[in-house]
Amino acid sequence: MCGIFAYAYYNREVSQSRIIATLLEGLRMLEYRGYDSAGLCVDTGSNRDKPIVIKKKGKLARLVDCVQGYQSSLPGPITLNNGVAVAHTRWATHGVASDLNAHPMPSDTECQFVIVHNGVVNNCHALRQLLVSRNTTCFCTETDTEVIALLFKSLHAEHAPIRLPELMKMVVDMIDGAFGLVVKSNAAYPGELGAANRGSSLAYAVQSLEQEDGTEEGLLSYEGEIRSILPIKDKITVSVVVASDSAAIVEHSRQVTFLEDNDILHVCQQEIRLYSSPSSNSDEIASITRSPQLLTHGLQSYSKGQYPHYMLKEIYEQGDAILNAIRGRIIEERNEALLGGIRLCLPQLLAAQRFVLVACGSSFHACLAIQATMEDLVQKPISLFSAGIFIDSQPLISEEVAAVFVSQSGETADVLQALAYCESRTALLVGFTNVVSSSLSRRTMCGAHLNAGPEIAVASTKSYATQVVVLTLFASMLCHPTRTEKRDRLITCIRELPELCRFTIEAVTKSILEISKGLQEAQTLFLLGRGHNWVTALEGALKIKEIAYIHAEAFHAAELKHGPLALVDEATSVICILGSDHDSGKMENAMHQVKARGAKIIIIAPLGKDIPHIYDERIDLPRAVDCLECVLNGIPLQLLSYHIALLRGNAIDQPRNLAKCVTVE
Repeated sequence: MCGIFAYAYYNREVSQSRIIATLLEGLRMLEYRGYDSAGLCVDTGSNRDKPIVIKKKGKLARLVDCVQGYQSSLPGPITLNNGVAVAHTRWATHGVASDLNAHPMPSDTECQFVIVHNGVVNNCHALRQLLVSRNTTCFCTETDTEVIALLFKSLHAEHAPIRLPELMKMVVDMIDGAFGLVVKSNAAYPGELGAANRGSSLAYAVQSLEQEDGTEEGLLSYEGEIRSILPIKDKITVSVVVASDSAAIVEHSRQVTFLEDNDILHVCQQEIRLYSSPSSNSDEIASITRSPQLLTHGLQSYSKGQYPHYMLKEIYEQGDAILNAIRGRIIEERNEALLGGIRLCLPQLLAAQRFVLVACGSSFHACLAIQATMEDLVQKPISLFSAGIFIDSQPLISEEVAAVFVSQSGETADVLQALAYCESRTALLVGFTNVVSSSLSRRTMCGAHLNAGPEIAVASTKSYATQVVVLTLFASMLCHPTRTEKRDRLITCIRELPELCRFTIEAVTKSILEISKGLQEAQTLFLLGRGHNWVTALEGALKIKEIAYIHAEAFHAAELKHGPLALVDEATSVICILGSDHDSGKMENAMHQVKARGAKIIIIAPLGKDIPHIYDERIDLPRAVDCLECVLNGIPLQLLSYHIALLRGNAIDQPRNLAKCVTVE
């Protein structure tokens, strides 16, 4: 959930103000991961001097104000060399959002060790008790991160002299939980940076700039050891960027190396080295190399462009996102789907006796949208679990099961825990994610990327649409011979979907603006659907809750008389989503039932569909096939939640209490 950014620089003089600007820009690219507080730690002179920590509750803008206040108080510029700076944006887990609980987290007032951390220390209480028993300085915050900082300080005092990689090994072996962390220590390890990862997301990039007579001759990227360039270190400058997301690295380098589970990164003036620490039963760490990956998205992909918010940009990008998701994946002359990442495992998938889909949030809704369609195409049982429920229930899984995991980020903690459970039971592991080199990509045996492009807004829009489409292509590849006619209809519709999305956005925007004004003051909103459009109701209600902060509830229309109807009166607004399927008549019955109680009715319906005029507002949409209706019918609800939120003055891209990437349980 939190965002980590670190910057190490060697053999070059850099102004403190430039380093701070680099940190703040890195945090700006990571703020979607958490915005309860933000902070940074930077040197003030020699890399052996006590660094300064500046941190502030609230969004990044408040930290910027504090930094400007600090800089204006300085008597003059500060020049630094051979040092490490770290920064962090927080989504609060342990401890309220406050200045004190914000990161970076020092081990003491002298900042002997300084930590930035993403994750949760499950054994935090036990470690606190251990540290208290060792007469460690009393705790000053409510956070589990402070436990890590004090572990570094305590273990260093006990085992010094000890190299930083070995100390990190000792610390991470004592931590139960998933985490990504970076540590700096001017007192014990001046100019050194340590990073560790387990079940989280951390990446780094290395740059070397050769200078002769003060002129820049070229930019080179290095991975692994840089010993080979150190003999000319007076002419070679090296910088290393570490971040929770490659979005914060792309400005510095397009070549990024991702830390895998139990990796430890050690950076100093002499070398950059990766270690693996797979076992807590051994003190040994092994030096390893990992190949860097070329980022396919440039800095422009992370910009809002002409749009006021990322969410609106990503709604409008859905047609292009779907086009990218299907490009090269449909054999046009045969109207068949071909996902390259699935092809190698196709025999095992066809042999699977049943399929289990696991996801959270909007990804869960995408799976729910295609569940019935997939079962019909494949002619095998398809089970669906929310990842948290899956973990709690621990269903029967065997080698005859194909377990399919879906996550936009590929780092969702509950999804990865469910994956580990299925892996231990030898199931075939399949992953669908939008992020190349995410944990989900690395840990599954086969799968496909969504190719939707970066999605920055917390509310999922284009990734939801592409999940529905790519999962439908996946189901089409496994199609039973008796269901090819339905498969052909679906693939034909998918090919038309990008243009239909663009048409839908243009067609509904004006009416959505007017409807939003009528719902601006609403306290409660109900959404009704049947068949595939029950999923649309669920996803629409989630968007309205997330962004508009309205208590929105989705109900299957068949359940209306089993309790929810008691909540309907003259003050109630109900959005009814009608499809082109056989359930439309039953939906009309539900409309009559809520209208008889005085409710205001807004309908979303296929263009030209004859519906009794008992509604107050109507939104017409193009027709689509089967589960693909969820993509088109979801667009007006995305726009509705956006425009209501805009009218209410809500933080659209960064809604309260939420973060884009849920990396804690």
